[in-house]
Amino acid sequence: VMAMDRSDFVFVSGLVSAGLALAAGLIVIPAFGLMGAVWARAAIQVAAVAMGGAFVFWRLRFPLPVVDLLRLLLAAMLCGLTARAVLTLSSSAVALIPAIAAGALSYVIAVRLLGALHPGDAERLRKLCGAFPKRVRSGADRAIALLARQQRAVGDAD
Repeated sequence: VMAMDRSDFVFVSGLVSAGLALAAGLIVIPAFGLMGAVWARAAIQVAAVAMGGAFVFWRLRFPLPVVDLLRLLLAAMLCGLTARAVLTLSSSAVALIPAIAAGALSYVIAVRLLGALHPGDAERLRKLCGAFPKRVRSGADRAIALLARQQRAVGDAD
């Protein structure tokens, strides 16, 4: 959006999101408390993403990879559900550590099994990581290979 010199959309969508956040602060949060704040923030974020997606699709005429986005959404939902399930086992703050670990692990597994990381995106990530120092690049390449279904050919490593 910025590369196409459409900062007007960024401004308007930011203004709409801020207005929704203000309305939620005045209406939803007093009535529903902390969980109202959580759900309001999630709804505002979904609305902002929907506005951005609609703008890119209809105004800029770029194809929207809906199926790939839905796979990522499903992986993220599984991550959240897994972390939540771990937190229900214990109410202590220490439970956050295994909840985060379990959520991250479930996200990695879900992205891999659902094929949520498109091979073209994996290759773009590898190219972006090419500027990293060799040790970091090697770790990033392994992480990308773990997430992506399509593995690199044996002779492709740098």
